Amino acid sequence: MIAAIYPRTSKENDDAFSISSQIDAGLLYAQTHGLTVPPEFIFREDFTGRIIDRPDLTKLRGLVRAGKVQAVIIYATDRLARRVSVGEILLDELFSYAVQLHNVSWGMFVRDVPEDRLRFNFETTFSGFERDKIVERTTRGKKKKASQGFVVGNNHAAYGYRLNSTKDNFETTEHARIAREILLMFGVYHIRPVDILGHLEVAGHPSPGVVEYKRLTSLYDERRASGRLTDEAYEQKIVTAKRFLGNGTWSLGSLYRLVSQVDMYAGKFTFTVAGESFTVAVPAIITEEQAEEVRKMRAVTRTRVERRRETKYEFLLARRLRCEHCKRTIDVSYSQEGYLYYRCSGNSKRASYICHERPIAAKLVDAKTHEFIRELLLNPRRLFQWWQEQNSATEEARQQVAREIAAVEEKVKATTEKYHRTLDRLTDNLDADEVAYYSSQRDSLKQLLTEYREQGEQLLEKRNRAAVHEEVITDFLTMGQEYREVLESSQDFTFWRGLVDDLDITAILGREDDHRFVEFIVFKKVRRRLYLIEKPKGAAYQQELIETQTPEHNTTTITIPKNAIR
Repeated sequence: MIAAIYPRTSKENDDAFSISSQIDAGLLYAQTHGLTVPPEFIFREDFTGRIIDRPDLTKLRGLVRAGKVQAVIIYATDRLARRVSVGEILLDELFSYAVQLHNVSWGMFVRDVPEDRLRFNFETTFSGFERDKIVERTTRGKKKKASQGFVVGNNHAAYGYRLNSTKDNFETTEHARIAREILLMFGVYHIRPVDILGHLEVAGHPSPGVVEYKRLTSLYDERRASGRLTDEAYEQKIVTAKRFLGNGTWSLGSLYRLVSQVDMYAGKFTFTVAGESFTVAVPAIITEEQAEEVRKMRAVTRTRVERRRETKYEFLLARRLRCEHCKRTIDVSYSQEGYLYYRCSGNSKRASYICHERPIAAKLVDAKTHEFIRELLLNPRRLFQWWQEQNSATEEARQQVAREIAAVEEKVKATTEKYHRTLDRLTDNLDADEVAYYSSQRDSLKQLLTEYREQGEQLLEKRNRAAVHEEVITDFLTMGQEYREVLESSQDFTFWRGLVDDLDITAILGREDDHRFVEFIVFKKVRRRLYLIEKPKGAAYQQELIETQTPEHNTTTITIPKNAIR
């Protein structure tokens, strides 16, 4: 019998329920009970057990539906779910596919009998209660400690700080001097941020990303050496840590993040515990007068940035483009002369990662978009076929969601009836103990109803995620013929942008040899269009832009100043 192991923990230092110990126990259980566990069928989860949509649990459920496993092994009931509503849905799903749920703590699998279901639901209810009490006690303790002037919670230290040995406040590091220097240059001496970056680069000061990367790698090395991290988990952690590293240099983004934490550098650190705000004293590296100057300059900078973000022109694929080279989003930009560009968000000193793809003339990309939409609507049967293929591919998933919704509705109905019966009993002539019992049962049923309804809302949202409805795509079957003349001649932005949104078209900008291309994606079908032959920067490149772009406010060709080409 093929089995899968599902270990779960919601916090890294949960030694009692660590991922490795659950896997070891699960493998030993499988060996003693004649179950075979392929290595790829071990699903390590680092996620809360109070919701059903979890990354690795979703993969496991896919295997169950495909009939690739006949058993699922968990260490304990609360590793699968910490809510009765979630646990019942998962248990019903496993039973419906004839998959056994083996519980290591039970020493056997869960049978589809009232006794086992009662035990399973009781353990789920108790684990949820236990978690809520733990959270309540922890929150109360955190609030008390914060009110006494201590730092509590997972608060990240600003550049130049770290947690002290008792982890109840921050202390300065050797980088505090660099942070102070940056704040004074920015707020007191009014040095341009770009010039500050140049100074930091020449001086060789490590960026916040580099400092955080070194801290994390040192921490993970220590945990692996002590056996708290497996080699596989260590590699995953290192990949995550590298995201902080970027290209290893200072950027405008990291500079502005440092400036935004000016209150902490002035000696006041504010954080929240369960929605309540606390401010505690931390070591200061600048005076309050200097901090006020930084705040004033920051307000001026923010106003300038917001002013630049006001889009004056129309971009057909705004917020629907991604860079093929670095996978980042494509932003829109324009020069003072009115020349429009699609620019990779990584192609800027503001980004921690610098993408070397050059900005693209917006008119070129939008013209290819017009051509692509014309092709789709003038041949609508192919478009409808694409939609049918995508719709068929997701039909099974929708049916499964529908079954889950029906199951939740049945549970809501049954629980509601029980809730009303309990309310009826409370109207009888009862003694104090009976009133206490039925009141407790009423509150439990009310909480359970809330959980079921939340689960139902999540499933309804999941079912309604279809990007394009059948009515919309059916309209396109006749639209091509009726609007042929409009499609051939119209330049109305609202008309074309509406078609892009209705068809949910996204695109990728990239390069193939010496050609640039745009890949349009509609109903998961990819269609590539080449639109520009690469030329080296210089006179030829500028001439090409002059020939292909015209300012929106003028129909004649205008020569672009050199400083407008970035």
